[in-house]
Amino acid sequence: MKYLQSSISRAQRITGRCPLICQSSRWLDRSSFKHATALFASAHPLGRFSQHTSYYRIHDTSNSRPLTTSNAQIKQSGLQSLEPGLAVSRSADSTAVFDSESNIQHTTTVQVEPKEFPLVCPGCGAYSQTSIEDEPGYYTTERNDVKLWVAKQQQVKSEEDKETDLVTRSLGSVDPALLQSLGISAPDPTPKQRVADTVPVCGRCHALLYHNDLKQRSIIHPTIDTIRAFLDESPHRRNHIYHVLDAADFPMSLIPNISSVFDIAVRSKNRRAKSHRWAGGQNIQMSFIITRADLIAHSKKDLDQMMPYLQDVLRDALGRYGENIRLGNVWCVSARQAWWTKQLKDEIYQNGGGGWLVGKVNVGKSQLYEAVFPKGYKENSHKTNETQQESKEVELDISHQLLPPLPEEEKYPPMPTVSQLPGTTALPVRNLYGNGRGELVDLPGLPRDGLYEAVNPETAPYLYHARRISAEQITILPGGHSLLISNLIQIKPTDPSLTILAAAFVPMRCSARSNDSATSILNQTQPATTAENIARNLARSEIANTITSAGTFKLAYNVTKERSGPLMRHDAASLSLSTLPFVIFGADLLIEGVGWVELSCQVRKRYIEELGDPDWRPEVEVFSPYGKYIGIRRPMNAYLHIGGARPKPKSQRTQRPRRSMKGVKKEQKRLARIESK
Repeated sequence: MKYLQSSISRAQRITGRCPLICQSSRWLDRSSFKHATALFASAHPLGRFSQHTSYYRIHDTSNSRPLTTSNAQIKQSGLQSLEPGLAVSRSADSTAVFDSESNIQHTTTVQVEPKEFPLVCPGCGAYSQTSIEDEPGYYTTERNDVKLWVAKQQQVKSEEDKETDLVTRSLGSVDPALLQSLGISAPDPTPKQRVADTVPVCGRCHALLYHNDLKQRSIIHPTIDTIRAFLDESPHRRNHIYHVLDAADFPMSLIPNISSVFDIAVRSKNRRAKSHRWAGGQNIQMSFIITRADLIAHSKKDLDQMMPYLQDVLRDALGRYGENIRLGNVWCVSARQAWWTKQLKDEIYQNGGGGWLVGKVNVGKSQLYEAVFPKGYKENSHKTNETQQESKEVELDISHQLLPPLPEEEKYPPMPTVSQLPGTTALPVRNLYGNGRGELVDLPGLPRDGLYEAVNPETAPYLYHARRISAEQITILPGGHSLLISNLIQIKPTDPSLTILAAAFVPMRCSARSNDSATSILNQTQPATTAENIARNLARSEIANTITSAGTFKLAYNVTKERSGPLMRHDAASLSLSTLPFVIFGADLLIEGVGWVELSCQVRKRYIEELGDPDWRPEVEVFSPYGKYIGIRRPMNAYLHIGGARPKPKSQRTQRPRRSMKGVKKEQKRLARIESK
């Protein structure tokens, strides 16, 4: 219901009138569509009712009067189970809203879209439209690439035109003087209009690609049930879900209960367990893909060594369900550095069928799609695949389809738009490969909580963790100090007598401050007088009243062996854990959609003995907007591997200054004079 209310309120801001929700704003189930179809057919026998992917449209073919019906007819058709304003529609002909409390009413009429425009935008997957400029799929002929594309669609050459072109090219190679003597006029040298070879993207994708305009409007994100409805319409019997996770806050981008939603048979550790299961005529399997691995490793070799750790963290995130399952289907790739993308591309090609990239927003699905799509993989077989046949015959009728139409196969098709804007992909982007062997689908991202809701729109790009961060280690001194991250998050030790080391792998400014100073900055009572303070403050003014405690987190993991340095190395002191007089505890504090903070605390064993509780662990209390966006995991010890000062390249290293030769030359001259005497 919250999702519906946000859709309607946003539509009211667009029109100022009756709710108008354009494509990718509301997703409805097939049963609701059937009820509305029966209702409309009974009330308006001359009208037509059709479903257009993510929205519904209604149009009266008899006259242009508003279409109405009674509440009794609504209840009789079965629409009483729908919330008020559930079915809101817009098409190229008209706009309508279905309301269980009022009548079905025609609201406005929009301009019919030219047929020369692309049916869907290849960047975001939205259907083309010409009515709302700041929505996905908007096309206008003011752009040159759109003009060229329209010219290409309108250019139809007949046989007579081809013969005329052949004669014109032949006469163009003859001397003009000879043509004049023969009484033949020279051909017109004016070049013909250029045409576009690639499909243009919509105005929103164009602004994101070429102007990095992150002020574009994000879509209203679908739910997991919508993704399931997409998968139900798959033309393939074998489907493979690639659950995409973000390495920046891994595993907070994990979708809970994803295997039960899609009826996936996850193989247990029992050697007789089945590796697949058929349900509803489909065989659905799943793999986990951790993207943007270059944020957590320097090289591919370091990444391979981290795989056991990543599998353990994923098993912890799955809870009791993950204790008895196999995790051999976990990939950790980097599209930027091309780590394991070639192997993943080969596996996608070998699997065939339907490949579906599922995940939350801003986890790197579109960038991964471009890296692993089997471009150029085309079999020599001339046999038409069932998927290609369906794309040519069945999917031309999109009135009852949630999925967009499947385009014709290209060897190098256009790829989805990649940007930092959450929710860039509006509708599924589909592309065939391997002569119809399979298709790869980039799905819209599911909602993802994050600090983007708490910051100013102009400062939102500063939250995006784009490059690997070499964090500096900050010391939180005892006596009432805490770690402050921008003016959004405060990390405060519950025991003021402890010293905690923090390495913040976040793209925001961090500093150790007293508790009073940190509280005043969070409440925005301390003025930002310097440019540094102004750059540090990212939160909106009204967020100060929402800062609450997100909970208390324990540093529950023993990292003494990793953090003790040469004390436990065999080639150094070679001490054992039992002989050391201290213990080091640590944990990684996760900030959803941003990064993580590595915390470690060294405690003397005598202090734990004095407390009388052998299970005691250091704790920190975290304050954040709305008390959300915080998680914890076992420590990665990233500061020991990718933290610290980054070494400068050889081209920027300052060499040792050359020794002055002034005194040496004087001494040589003096010795030469002595020898001459």
